Amino acid sequence: MMRSAYLLYKRGSGGKGGRIYYAAFWNEDRQDYIRRSTGMTSRAAADAVARKWLDEGLSIQDSQNFLIYMEGFWSDGSDYLRGRELRKKPLSTTYIKNSRSAISRYMRAYLEETGQMQIPLHKVTAGLLEKLMLWLESRGLGSARINGIMKAVRVPLSRAARAGKIRDNPASRVERIPDPAPRRQILELSEAKAFFAQEWTDPRYYACNLIAATTGLRLGEIRGLQAEDIREDYLHVCHNWQDTEPEGRKMKGPKHSTLVVIKSRDVPIPPRLSEVLKEMIANNPWRSGFVIWGNTRGKPPSTTVIEKHFKAALRGIGISEEERRRRNLTFHAWRHWYNTNIRPYVPEYQLRMLTGHRDESMTDRYTTITQEQQRQAVAKIAEGLLTTPDQ
Repeated sequence: MMRSAYLLYKRGSGGKGGRIYYAAFWNEDRQDYIRRSTGMTSRAAADAVARKWLDEGLSIQDSQNFLIYMEGFWSDGSDYLRGRELRKKPLSTTYIKNSRSAISRYMRAYLEETGQMQIPLHKVTAGLLEKLMLWLESRGLGSARINGIMKAVRVPLSRAARAGKIRDNPASRVERIPDPAPRRQILELSEAKAFFAQEWTDPRYYACNLIAATTGLRLGEIRGLQAEDIREDYLHVCHNWQDTEPEGRKMKGPKHSTLVVIKSRDVPIPPRLSEVLKEMIANNPWRSGFVIWGNTRGKPPSTTVIEKHFKAALRGIGISEEERRRRNLTFHAWRHWYNTNIRPYVPEYQLRMLTGHRDESMTDRYTTITQEQQRQAVAKIAEGLLTTPDQ
């Protein structure tokens, strides 16, 4: 039997003593009716409204509240987050937290201030989102933060369009704000040599910096490094410790990996670093797997403490806090330092394999970087970077 394009009915608990007519439109994708109030107490008038909606194509649109939809999208256990887990593409806790903040802290405030708290999902326009960006800018937010907030809005709207809740994604017509990355300087070779030649009160932080400078590992990868990852002449990089993850999930795979298929890589160990790593493992009071062990069993040192020692060492070679800020020197600068100094000596694809800056096609094409001869060549280069002529 053919289904009617729409049904009209009175809602018993509706306004005006239950006299308002509602229209119910069948949605094939949802296999359910989408119900909307016509606002009319006359059946004829309600019928005219429903026909108008049908002619305009509004019958397929969801009258769900925009803000409620956005908040639900990023909530724990939402269909979207569960779907990411199912497909082995889970989002980080930090990413989800920032997305929730974008909606609850900024989107909600904007809608409340502009009197649009009740706006339905299908009435959100590119113009509304453009005004949101201007509102965010007027609150003193920078380009990176504004783009992040807009991404937290764009993704749910994209999913709504794919699900047939709205005709298209209005955010796709909103141009991103240019966000040039801040220029990051690196230490000169003479500065780096002086940096490591200092007296270190705690060998763990000397080791942290030396690993970063001679292997290009990320801080999370250094903190997650396990004794079992230390091979004869290379590091098998397959762990990444993240404090922002919940208990039981702080140890992850390297960046860009999933929880199941870990995209590990092997990085040569310069001889100087090899001795330091052996000492760290031998002196671990907890006898746990962490190469850089923390003051608590089963945890590495915090990023805050590692950065603190990094800044102190910079002051030790005459780089003031003011200069450090001007040059944008953070612990992560060692990764840039490694890339910059190794690049002239190895092919681009090898450098990408070493640092983990790669895509799938590059990974498939070049798989010989871990061969012993290549590892030894890069280790020799990295060793020489911090060696003075008289050593």
